[in-house]
Amino acid sequence: MVKIYDNGELPFRKARNFNMLAFKYKPFVNQLIEEIKTKKIKVDKTKLSSVISELITEYSKNGNISFEEMLKNIEEDHVELKDFIDHNYETIKNF
Repeated sequence: MVKIYDNGELPFRKARNFNMLAFKYKPFVNQLIEEIKTKKIKVDKTKLSSVISELITEYSKNGNISFEEMLKNIEEDHVELKDFIDHNYETIKNF
């Protein structure tokens, strides 16, 4: 369990998602990493699997939004993935 101590300046949503990105779906992320290895994709496999995992989460929240909107939501919630998504958009979309 990760606890984030905040003096009120950190938005709750970002704190919650930081916590979730660190630990959620670890077995699923590991399965995605293995799948990425078989396709011989040359990107950071951990980040790609995290983005895919987050896409699935976004889709489960609202299946009516577009792929681009889902990626935008992920970039807002997980600032640390923004550069990765920007540089590897086609790889993510094709996976």
